[in-house]
Amino acid sequence: MSAASGAGTRPVVGPVIETVGLGIRFGRNRRQRLSMREMLFQRRTSTPKGSFWALRDVSLSVQQGEAVGLVGANGQGKSTLLRLIAGVLLPDEGTVAVRGGVAPSSSRPAGSSATSRPATTSG
Repeated sequence: MSAASGAGTRPVVGPVIETVGLGIRFGRNRRQRLSMREMLFQRRTSTPKGSFWALRDVSLSVQQGEAVGLVGANGQGKSTLLRLIAGVLLPDEGTVAVRGGVAPSSSRPAGSSATSRPATTSG
């Protein structure tokens, strides 16, 4: 459905998705417990030990009508980027702007077609 097909809607001007300097940091071991002394005296400006940047300084712009594919090996941040764009995760640095409607297709398994149907069971 195009942006002009709805009553009273205006076409989106500029990019539909835009990220600038996007970054998110994760902890390697979420079960790690800090001592009281470590919590009080740990430097907040540096990257904590055991953490890593899943994405850092990612900037992109997607115009209306464009289709985008993310390609990469496991653990390279594809799903993390999509979650940041969808608003499921909040970035540690940078900004994400989504204007208008965005249709994700990441919930479909690889190789599935639009006509595939879920398996049903009979009782």
